[in-house]
Amino acid sequence: MKTKPAIFLLIATLTLAWSWNALYLSQLSGDGLWVIRQLGMYLTGQLSIALMSVSMILATRPVWLESLFNGMDKIYGLHKWLGITGAGFAIAHWLFKEAGGPISDLVGKTGRPKLAVLPAMQWLHSIAKDLGEWGFYILLIMVALSMWKLIPYHFWRRIHKLIPALYLVLVVHSVALMPASYWASVNGMVMAVLLLSGVSATFIILAKRIGHKRTHVGRVVMIRPHENQTLEVVCDPGPDWRGHTPGQFVFLTFDQDEGAHPFTIASAPKESGTTQLTFHIKDLGDYTAKLAQTLKIDQPVAIEGPYGKFQCNQGRKNALQVWLAAGVGITPFLAWVEALENKTLNRPTSLHYVVTRRDGNHFVSLLEQKCREITNLELHVHETKTKGRFNADTFLSALSQGKAIDLWFCGPSKLANHIHKALKTQGLSNVDIHQELFNFR
Repeated sequence: MKTKPAIFLLIATLTLAWSWNALYLSQLSGDGLWVIRQLGMYLTGQLSIALMSVSMILATRPVWLESLFNGMDKIYGLHKWLGITGAGFAIAHWLFKEAGGPISDLVGKTGRPKLAVLPAMQWLHSIAKDLGEWGFYILLIMVALSMWKLIPYHFWRRIHKLIPALYLVLVVHSVALMPASYWASVNGMVMAVLLLSGVSATFIILAKRIGHKRTHVGRVVMIRPHENQTLEVVCDPGPDWRGHTPGQFVFLTFDQDEGAHPFTIASAPKESGTTQLTFHIKDLGDYTAKLAQTLKIDQPVAIEGPYGKFQCNQGRKNALQVWLAAGVGITPFLAWVEALENKTLNRPTSLHYVVTRRDGNHFVSLLEQKCREITNLELHVHETKTKGRFNADTFLSALSQGKAIDLWFCGPSKLANHIHKALKTQGLSNVDIHQELFNFR
């Protein structure tokens, strides 16, 4: 399930449950404008905290949802947009609240609906209102800073660590001010489950227990710098490693202060039973720029995973296989190629690799050697220095010709956007694109 349909379905379900309760089972009485304002506050407030709750649940990396959303990278994308959408409903909630002044000036306060919260929560009423207002302002600042790409990763990470605590504050606000009649309905049961699950997930996050059952203590066994500011790192994951599927990724923690970062495994499991995981880490500034100087042989590393569903055998049986990579995005395909060595693919497959310069490129040399040993796999190298910028429109036009195609892509987000735009422009509904999404910010 994709991100937008998942969010729409969740919002629609929550709105339906709320509507049955608010509009039929426990109707508010009062002046029309005041009733509209009150209902608007309840609905937007409920949607905001509900979406944030699901976002907190997804932050714990629930492996059991990977098949539904096609990988942990997609789950994190959903986590991100649920948080942003929840903040959007929080803004709408605040706007309904602020509408009280103009409504009062227009029709007076006599027709204002009376609030009926849970008796046990009445003493929290005033405190919860203040907590909600200040929590809202802090939430807006955090979300704005988190979305500002100019902020360094380490600063973004520190901001992000504060969100679980802020979520607990907003839960108190929601529980204390939700009408008592809501709790005795299906709507109340849904919200109770979401809030309890969200709070449980928050304590897991605050206790730093995310993925602890899938974390292995390994060590660095090889470090090799390559051209284009790429560092090859080989790790021994330790005896408790359960194996991985080519195309999966893990979260690596070389430094506890820096925390975990996602990296695709660029090697396939060995038939001999020996296990070493290879990673190709591109210097993207900030944290990754320091690794070449800070990493040491035999240095311990926490390896959490594996995660992901970027696997070529997941495609359609009758579709042509086209693999497209750019730069360090070649890493999952390196694992695929290694796993397929001396084997025959069941259909013609083409691997397209976009590079700035072909000569001296370590990955090109490696691919040329490996692809020769795989029947039905053809390698195409697109060198932008001599042939100019990679043109997605021309590339897709040459491929499609009315045939069903599974396009597997891993590379820069700008190129991904270019490909998606070309697909829409040409109306190629027969092309399914499978893409890794590592833009977790």
